This record gives sequence, structure tokens and C-alpha cells, in this order.
Amino acid sequence: MKKDFVNFFKGFSLFVAIITLVSFALERWLPEVKISGYWIWILLFLYAFTLFLYWQLLKEFRSRLSRFSNTLMLVNFGKMMLYVLIIGVFSWFNRPEAPSFAITFLIYYALITFFEIRKLLSLK
Repeated sequence: MKKDFVNFFKGFSLFVAIITLVSFALERWLPEVKISGYWIWILLFLYAFTLFLYWQLLKEFRSRLSRFSNTLMLVNFGKMMLYVLIIGVFSWFNRPEAPSFAITFLIYYALITFFEIRKLLSLK
């Protein structure tokens, strides 16, 4: 289990570093692309939360494989509800920044979820 997590950690950290570089480049050299000014905080939150949840999912995968699919669906549903809540609360208190925050958050969420699912599918 530890080896699987270390492999995920390395690959995921590299993936997030690439997203960070692309986001920085977009913010700096293409200001017409409306990336949220909070992009680094969104990315840090998603990075830390994904690492924590992946660790928990690995423990479930190794201990009770028969319940893993139910756990995975429940975790993904919970993540989506939490993320909708975060976007909603941010949008309520910061209306001018709301569209770019929501779009940035959802793009990062989609990219990170794609990476996470690919890694989960490769588990044996």
C-alpha cells in the first residue's frame, strides 16, 4: 500500500506542478484568459484533499475490495457536494470574482479527477 501511495504522490506532484506552471504562464502572459486570482489556493486545497482521500481509498482498497466501489462512489459524491458548497460560499461573498473562480475550480477538479481515476484503475 505504501508503494502505491508513494508512486501516486510522485506522479500527482509532478502533474500538479505542470498545472501550476501552465496556470502561472496563463496569468502572466495571457491576461485575457480569466483565470481566478485565487488559483494557487484552489490548487493547493485540491492537491492536499486529493492526497488525503487517495490514502483513505487505498486503505479501503487493500482491506475490503468488495466494498471499494461503493466507497469510491460515496467519496466522489461527497467531494462534489463539498466542492459545490465551496464554490457557492465563495460566489456568495465575492460576486465579481465568482465566474472565474468557479471555472478555474471546475477545470482543476476535472484534471485532478482524471489523473486520480487513471491511477485508481491501474491498481491491482
